[in-house]
Amino acid sequence: MTEGLRGFYGLYVMHGLLMPDTPAQAALRQRIDEWGMFPFLDHLIAFSPSPGQFAESLVVCLAPPFDNLYEALMEQLAVAPYVFRIPGDDTGVAGFGETWIRTLREQTAAGRESGGGVHQDAHRERARHCFSDHVRSHMMSAARVTVPR
Repeated sequence: MTEGLRGFYGLYVMHGLLMPDTPAQAALRQRIDEWGMFPFLDHLIAFSPSPGQFAESLVVCLAPPFDNLYEALMEQLAVAPYVFRIPGDDTGVAGFGETWIRTLREQTAAGRESGGGVHQDAHRERARHCFSDHVRSHMMSAARVTVPR
């Protein structure tokens, strides 16, 4: 189950890194947000978990809400399976990747030309939306976690 949720977590987080958005991705993020599960996914799918995080994650993995979330996301994926297809672009996954790389290059160039400016502020706000709440939640929960020895 954790491996399956890892992919959904990655799609959610990559949206904050300027990956092109698609209706299918937006629907998956909406489903995660409706369940209020992003902070839990973020804690569960840590890139380098400490022993305490691993123990807590193991306990959390056994909880039914994660099974239910995984089922709901798989149902959503069945309804809108083209996670990497931009509407109106017939090139599919290749076009998606090209759009993402082009967006990153354009934003880099715009940031260099303007010294930051409005574009950078908008993208900072988008990234802040994706990361600030769950990081704060993660830090708060990590401070309360005690692992039996």
